[in-house]
Amino acid sequence: MDEILKLLQDIKESQQMVELHKSRLEKLVPQVQTTLSILKEEGDENKIKQLIHHLYWQQNMSAKEVADLTGKNIKNIWKLAGPTFTNQTCDTCQQNFIIQVESKNQKLDTTCNFCKHDAYQKNCTKVLSLYLGKNVPKNYDKYLQGKHWKKTRKSALERADFQCQLCSCKDSVLEVHHNNYDNIGKEKPKDLIVLCRPCHRRFHTK
Repeated sequence: MDEILKLLQDIKESQQMVELHKSRLEKLVPQVQTTLSILKEEGDENKIKQLIHHLYWQQNMSAKEVADLTGKNIKNIWKLAGPTFTNQTCDTCQQNFIIQVESKNQKLDTTCNFCKHDAYQKNCTKVLSLYLGKNVPKNYDKYLQGKHWKKTRKSALERADFQCQLCSCKDSVLEVHHNNYDNIGKEKPKDLIVLCRPCHRRFHTK
């Protein structure tokens, strides 16, 4: 009997809390609309974008909810919200890295750029070995991770003014290609050429 009475008392108190919050909600909604109206009248688009970004990413509201609240077109909400950034753990090296998230539906990358680059270099070595045979030195991928190559690569990029020496592109990832493997470890400027990734791929598929 005592247990039933306690449950009934809990129900009564919960109902009172619901009524209290309902009353509070009825007062808050108009206040939100009034504040939004003032914000729109000020015409500060940056503040509106900041608000939409916060509602969409931090409050985890749907695009429809944000559109209904702000009066913006639902198709433009993700553009107005802009990207956010999140921490991810690389499946390969187990290190944390930051990725840019453009949409809630975006599939998050699980491999960091360093491991992607390592995999790309190893794949390049296999392809080069297949086509050029003994010309490609053993442990070439390990050599590319060494201090000497990093210093040599940096010098090549500086000589090329950090742009592709075929198409002059500066916006793509730049890679340093060996014209030959005769002087590995003692490369001369003529042994190397700086290429953007698309040009580098085309270079190897000739």
